[in-house]
Formats: sequence, structure tokens, C-alpha cells
Amino acid sequence: MRHPFFARFLLFNKRLGSWFYALAIKPQQADVLDRNRELVLNVLLTGTLFATTLLLLQLVIGFLFFDIPPVNAIIALVVWLLVGAIFIIKRRSYLFAARALTAVYLLLATLLLLKWGSNLQFALLLLCLVIVLAGILLSSRHALYATGLTIGLSFLVKLFDVLQIYSPNESWLSQPTSFGEVAGYSIILFIIGITSWLFGRQTERSFARAQAAEAALLKEQAELEAKIKERTLELQVAQFEEMQQFYRFAEVGQLTAALLHDLANHLAILTLDIEGLHQKQRSRSLDRARRSILYLDDMVDRLRQQLQEEAEEKPFNIASKVSEVVRLLRPRAIEMGVTLEWKAPSNGRRFAYVGDSVKFSQIIAVVINNAIEAYQASAASSPVVAIHIKRTDSDYIVTVKDYGKGVSKEGRKQLFKPFLTTKKKGMGIGLFIARRMLEKYFKGTIQLEPAVKYTQFSMTIPASETRRGGTAHRGSTE
Repeated sequence: MRHPFFARFLLFNKRLGSWFYALAIKPQQADVLDRNRELVLNVLLTGTLFATTLLLLQLVIGFLFFDIPPVNAIIALVVWLLVGAIFIIKRRSYLFAARALTAVYLLLATLLLLKWGSNLQFALLLLCLVIVLAGILLSSRHALYATGLTIGLSFLVKLFDVLQIYSPNESWLSQPTSFGEVAGYSIILFIIGITSWLFGRQTERSFARAQAAEAALLKEQAELEAKIKERTLELQVAQFEEMQQFYRFAEVGQLTAALLHDLANHLAILTLDIEGLHQKQRSRSLDRARRSILYLDDMVDRLRQQLQEEAEEKPFNIASKVSEVVRLLRPRAIEMGVTLEWKAPSNGRRFAYVGDSVKFSQIIAVVINNAIEAYQASAASSPVVAIHIKRTDSDYIVTVKDYGKGVSKEGRKQLFKPFLTTKKKGMGIGLFIARRMLEKYFKGTIQLEPAVKYTQFSMTIPASETRRGGTAHRGSTE
């Protein structure tokens, strides 16, 4: 068990070390209050350096021309060098410079007290200045430390005189300084110290409340920004869903005319086949009628899936679907004077795929329809939209090329953003929806090739097996 004296000794050393660390070593954050204190320090250092320079010049002139002893000039030179060093050090450590300047004024006051006694008014003014500087440059509690130090210093000088350890030169006084006078000066120093401490503490509390309010405001601002971002994301998701719904009906309406046109053609063929039955051309007519009915049934089924947005993943042929879309959009192209160049590949079995054929048809229809409409403001003599498909080892690639008005540099940067269009009647969501559907349902990409003389979109769909939602999507390897 530790001895009580040893325990108290350790506690005193710990407190002394903590005080010394807080006084000379511990770094502090540069907040608003510290910046204000640093401004005051700069003014005081500049004024002190200027006043010391004038004093030093006066003492040097007195020494050179009036035979004044050089002791005062040497002291002034030492003080000037100390203040100059502090002025340089303050750029690196504000706290050290503030403590050093306060110590310099305290040292000057101590020297004057030891030289001329505790009754010297200039020394007492310097002690008051030390208290005020400690409260302004350091902190409110340092004003109390400085008060106790200055009062103790005044009594200590008088005690040395009484005990005849060291006697200051008080020949300039009519009678020696008494303890009562020192006590009176100490009361004044105490009042100044208490006032400086109260004012500094209130100032620090005001700054602390202001910083706490600012921190709370910044926290609320960050929380508000997070809520705004979350709400914005929710709105974007809802907006995209509404755009998908809106575009789905718009696309159905756009394709309805082409579907009805194709439907009328097949009904005409079916009518001819029925007439052929009356003319006893039964086998050929029945075969053609059966094919027409199957096609009409497929058209009705595709239209139903579009209206109900059913996603049915089943095997289909990419090249055949492109052919169907081209066939459906050809009447519209002819109406606008545009030629659709499309040649189905001879090895069509290589383009087998498992996925949502309706969504694939929508994607191809959007890109081809945009290429057709690109000739609305173009003066091309022979408007042509070329559609091509190819198969690599890992991908299916469908390209749509036109020689219409093209896409500007600014338009390329915002090409796939919603509600941005150059068409008079366009909605600006076709390419946006097409890219999202291609990425979501086919893990594919769409990009605008960096060409100048023509506009070409390339759609790439991975042919290798991929996993999405537990369902296998794979291209044929035949």
C-alpha cells in the first residue's frame, strides 16, 4: 500500500505536468476565438516592437552623446531581441508566442520591482498589463493565474527587503514601502484579475454557444441534405416508373397503325384464300389461311402483352424479331419517303436467344423509328436507314445507321437523358427507356458511334450465359 505522502506527491506531479502541458505544449484548435486572439497578439507585438525600437534608439543616443551608462541600453536590446524572436515564432505557434509575450512583460515588471521596489507605478502598470494580456491572449483562467502570480511577486519582493535577502533601491521615495501599501496594490490587482476573468469567461461561453449552435445547424443541414437526396431518389424511381408506363402506352399507340396496316394485308390474303376454297384450290389456300390466322393470333398476343406489360421469357430469334419490326415500320417509312435497308442473315439459327421478345421489339422499334424521323429536317435526296445484325463469339450486335441531320456535340452528351429532344412533337424518353430496358432485361449496351458523316447506334447483347434473378439468359451456340 502506498504511503499517503507519496500518493499526494504523485498527484501533485500529475497536476503540475497537466498544467505545464496545457500551458506550453497542448495544441488547441484554431476557432474563431483563437483567430481573434491572434489578431490582438499581432497588434501587441507590432506595438511592442515599435516602442522598444524607439526606446533602444533613445538609449543608444544617450550612451553615445550624453555618457548615459549602457546598462539600460543592453536591457532594452535584450527585450527588443526577445520581442523580435516572438514575432518570428508566432507564425508557427500562436500559443507559444502569446505566452512568451506575456512572460516578457512579466519579466520587465519583475526587474523593475527588484530594482526600484514594489511602489513603482510603472512596474504596477506592467503587472496590470500582464493580467489583462493573460486573460485576452490565453484564456479566462490564465487571468486568475496571472493575478496570483503578480500579487505573490509584489509580496515576495517586499519580503526579501524585510528579511534583508535583497533590498531594492527606494531612495527615490520619502519613506520605504510598507506591507499595507503592497496589500492595497494587491487588492487593485485582484479586482483587475477578477474583472478580466469574468469578462473572458463570458466571452468564451458566448463563443462556445455560437459554435454549438453552428454545429447543430450544420448537423441539421447535413440531415436535411440526406433527406432531400433520399426523397429525390424516390421521386426519380417513381418518375422512371411513370415514364415507363407513359411510354409503353405511347409506343403501343405508335405501333397500332402499323399493326392495323399489317392486319389489313393479312385479312385481304385470308379473303383471297377463302375465295380460293370456293375455286377448289383447297390445299394451298388452307395452308396460307392457317399461316395468316397464326400470324394474326401472334399479333393479338403481342399487343395484349404490351398492354398488360407481361414479361415472358421464352426462346426467340433476334434476327426474326428485327425482321418483324422492320416489316411493321416499313409503311411509316414509305410514308415519309425513307427506305429501310434490311437483309435477314442466311444463318438465322445462330441468332436464337432466350428472353423477353416484346421488350426486344420495343427497343429495336425505338431506334429504327428515331432513324426514320431523323430525315424530317434533312435535305437528303435518298433517305436510307440501314439495319444490320451480326454475331460474334460473345455478343449479338444490331446497328441502325442513317444519314439524316445528325447529332451535335452537346446533343451527344445529353443523348440518353429523359425529356431532352430536338423533335417538335417528341417526348425525349425513347432512347432513355430503350437503354434502361436493354441494360435491365438483356444486360446489354447501346451507344452512338463517333462518326461524322452518318449517325449509327450500336446495340450489343451478351450471347454467353448470364444470371439475372435466378433465370438463365443465354444465346444459342449453334
